[in-house]
Amino acid sequence: MLDLFLFSKILEWFHLECQDKGIDFQDLTYRFGKGSKEQLNHLLEENTDLGVLQGIIHKLDFYLADLMAALTQEDRELFYTDYEPLFRHFRTPMPKESLERLMDAWNTGEIQVWENMEAVEMLEERFKVKLEDEEVEVDYLINATGQNQILTNSELPTDLLGQLINERILQPETFGGVQVLWPGAEAISQRYGVLHNFYVHGQLVIGLQYGNNAHLLMKQARKVVRNDLTK
Repeated sequence: MLDLFLFSKILEWFHLECQDKGIDFQDLTYRFGKGSKEQLNHLLEENTDLGVLQGIIHKLDFYLADLMAALTQEDRELFYTDYEPLFRHFRTPMPKESLERLMDAWNTGEIQVWENMEAVEMLEERFKVKLEDEEVEVDYLINATGQNQILTNSELPTDLLGQLINERILQPETFGGVQVLWPGAEAISQRYGVLHNFYVHGQLVIGLQYGNNAHLLMKQARKVVRNDLTK
């Protein structure tokens, strides 16, 4: 387990790695950004440095949870506030075939994209969308925002999870999911302390096991079971 670590040091190492591989990170951020039409078109270009950058990022996959756990609370807040959306954007690229279909539909007007949506009203067969400066009616709405991982400000997905949190058997983690003892993934209860043999995984540990995916979850699960059997 790492001692408390400075996020500034991780940033320094990341930029040094980009420099070593000849990558201009600021240029990639400008060109590929977070999703304007121009930036999405750049994603269709061949032989860019974006693949090299994504290779560097994915080399971090097995260490992200330990690095996140080693950060101070202040540095974790800094990461989630200023860096996490862009990091996630580069870490999870859209498949080229899907992007080509999206851009064709966008260019032909089959789909339209707006920002600054404030409210949605369901009509009999359509949706009325209130934007910052106008209202529009559409046939379909595509929710591309993803799952709300912050349990304290979302509708709980199941009655069971809601009951476990309301009875303080599980407690929400500030940065998503619930609190667990890492790396054992044993639940931390406000009411009972560490709940040995009560393991939490998946999206419910995203606040600590940042960047988790099926492969990493299975690897961590095997480690936890192995440790349990050898106690």
